Amino acid sequence: MNNWIVDLNQKEQARGTALVFVPHAGGGPNAFRSVAREIRRKLPVYAICYPGHENRISEPLVDDFSFVAEGIAKAASAYFEDRPFAYFGHSMGASLAHEAARIAALDKLHGPSHLIVSSREAPSSIREAHVHLYDDAEFREELLRVGGISPEVLEIDELCDIFLPIIRNDYKLIEEYVPTENYEMGIDCPITAFLGKDDPEALENEMRDWANVTTGFFEMRHFQGGHFYFMDDVSQVATALVETLHNNRQSSV
Repeated sequence: MNNWIVDLNQKEQARGTALVFVPHAGGGPNAFRSVAREIRRKLPVYAICYPGHENRISEPLVDDFSFVAEGIAKAASAYFEDRPFAYFGHSMGASLAHEAARIAALDKLHGPSHLIVSSREAPSSIREAHVHLYDDAEFREELLRVGGISPEVLEIDELCDIFLPIIRNDYKLIEEYVPTENYEMGIDCPITAFLGKDDPEALENEMRDWANVTTGFFEMRHFQGGHFYFMDDVSQVATALVETLHNNRQSSV
């Protein structure tokens, strides 16, 4: 049983490169269901589920970046076998998707044919942060600033008792992440960077540095919205994802 990968296709059986969403801190497959609904008639869609999240809620949380990246790499390799797939990693998920792609390449596992990194600076531009050490009040304020969570949810203590430890765990995971030696080596697949024009977290010049971690093609795409732009204009983002993977497939023929 592969509990890392969740099938978002419902009854659709589209062909082509499978798109695998790799979630942000505190996120899981449910965060991408709206986008998946727009895509699944054109491309197969899946999402990574981290330990302790959503349908794996009974498992212990894991704050070890290397363990999670390796889990993703091995799960995707086994699940897709010789079928082409691509990662869409958002925020924390971008760093995890990149490292999973590197692990697959270095260990000669089946890896992604395309890497889409969203709202996250490249490994060369990682900024030090300690949000996971904030007290609860400061932590909630930071989550409101970044977005992605309804302010109403953050006012309900019973819900916060469930969700905040998960989000805090993930912040610890990504804030203690140190890029591996020779992080810029290992992958040759194309990389596309997605960025919201009003993102308070990711900066364009830092995202352009993703070009340095692959020997393949690099491009940048911009969207209206902030850090969680893919929740603001689902149709536009879905169209861009399909175009990106279709263009990649055409260029590899």
